Amino acid sequence: RRHGRPRLFLDDRLPVVQLDRHIGESRLPMVISDACKATAELVQDMTQDCGEEIYYFGGLLDLSPSRHRLAGYELGLHRAGLVAEANRVRHRDYQPSSGYQLMAELVAELGTPPRGLFTASFTLLEGVLRYLNEAGLMETGMRLCTFDDHDLLDCIPMRIDSVAQDCPALALAAFELMQTLIAGSPPTKTAQVINPRIRWR
Repeated sequence: RRHGRPRLFLDDRLPVVQLDRHIGESRLPMVISDACKATAELVQDMTQDCGEEIYYFGGLLDLSPSRHRLAGYELGLHRAGLVAEANRVRHRDYQPSSGYQLMAELVAELGTPPRGLFTASFTLLEGVLRYLNEAGLMETGMRLCTFDDHDLLDCIPMRIDSVAQDCPALALAAFELMQTLIAGSPPTKTAQVINPRIRWR
């Protein structure tokens, strides 16, 4: 301790690592998933079944993961020669209730579930599935995909492909980076990007 402070304070500053998101134009070291790349690959594959009718449910755009996932959706459509129509992108927050409400509103608007839907989180997907189940729409043939993965997706009759973040790799990279900073050494690189993988079902 120095002046009553723990030793992890270096030069009167606390080392900080940004994990899974970044703040504005901050140059603080960070460890993030390449959400854009994986989302783009999955959305491009969805176009083979759904054409351009792929809707997107996302969370708060002031969060960097939200922006990266939306960018992946737009890139996936672009690679398929399609345009991301603004009316097919819906945002709220990441609560399951928001997924439920967004799906209810979309079905009321279209009169039927869309051909394709990508949700930007498992929690939004949870709300979507609850609505579809209650409305008796689980077997409409809609292509449903999501960012984030859960083993429960292997146990439902509906095929749902997902982007699975490599959480152990994210945690290890962040831990090693924090050790480096606490030791007072500069990091070898300020941004470490971990590739997620797609769980095809």
